[in-house]
Amino acid sequence: MVGEYEWEAFALSESRADWLVKAVAPADSDDTMLDLVAPSNG
Repeated sequence: MVGEYEWEAFALSESRADWLVKAVAPADSDDTMLDLVAPSNG
């Protein structure tokens, strides 16, 4: 997830797309890590 304010603050390129979650893992400080993959268009 990218907050709206972060697009300009970090000069992020366009990365919005449909993503598939392959795995979910807990991280430090109550964060969560996601293993994502972009689905193929074919």
